[in-house]
Amino acid sequence: MTTKIPVELSSTPGIVDESNATAITIDSSENSTFAGNIIKGNLTISGTEIDLSSGDLTIDVAGGINLDSDGGEISFKDAGTEIGKFNNSSSDFAIEAGVQDKDILFKGNDGGSGITAVTIDMSVGGQIQGSALGVANPTFSFDNDTDTGMTRPTADTLQFVCGGTVKNRISSDGLLFNSDTAAANALDDYEEGTWTPVLTRVSAPNIAFTVEEANYTKIGRMVTVQMGLLITGVTAQGSSVTFVDGLPFNNGGIAYSSTGSVGMNSAFASECHVCQIGGNSDNTINFHADNIGFANLATDFTNGGRLYCSLTYEAS
Repeated sequence: MTTKIPVELSSTPGIVDESNATAITIDSSENSTFAGNIIKGNLTISGTEIDLSSGDLTIDVAGGINLDSDGGEISFKDAGTEIGKFNNSSSDFAIEAGVQDKDILFKGNDGGSGITAVTIDMSVGGQIQGSALGVANPTFSFDNDTDTGMTRPTADTLQFVCGGTVKNRISSDGLLFNSDTAAANALDDYEEGTWTPVLTRVSAPNIAFTVEEANYTKIGRMVTVQMGLLITGVTAQGSSVTFVDGLPFNNGGIAYSSTGSVGMNSAFASECHVCQIGGNSDNTINFHADNIGFANLATDFTNGGRLYCSLTYEAS
């Protein structure tokens, strides 16, 4: 059987179809222009699309594959829905998930098993979620020190590792050191601040003073306070026991179990070098003279004198 292909001989030669319409035009540079689509099996090439009605499409080249988009965007779609895209964002390379609240996953193969190494969760503002690994290879580490970093051993717990050894953990109980997991050993508070001491006596004093220093440091339940007062005026001495009110935290220990030191420059009429907290749930410092067997000090104040003390106690 012989098939005849009609050829149009003109200044721009071409191939015409059976109705004498030009199907292919060949210009002087030997470029061919097709009036319709190019179809090979189930592959169709049209003006702006390459369509494959079934199966996979392979692009196999000897060199590299360059995708050059003057629009600065390469889009991935599934049945017309944009799943994600690469784009040029002011010369930054942007990777964008296209479906609302869907994540970006980084997957790989670990020893023959598929893993999700990192998830960027778009439904919570781009939270980065890594796999919860162990002590030998913490989840977050360094390229030249892979056994040092941070991981998550259990729910609501962070674990910091140095050289493959746990150095501390942070959980809902607080801060734990080394491999200790006991809630009772957790350090759950650290703070520094100031407090307001009030120098007074049990009965009707009228004393003016300036607070020169009143600081505290609290580590867990242990509180250390420092105080410095300058007595600037004594209108009425009052009577009975002398004390300072206003500790930043109530005492959690037994009565008189916390003892501190006193430094004074003529603040009291009697010498005093020891202070204590009087009772459980108390926030008062009592003073004790050296010569009265640690009984509570009852003495007059001296105008212009200075009183300093430091005390550590267990808060309630």
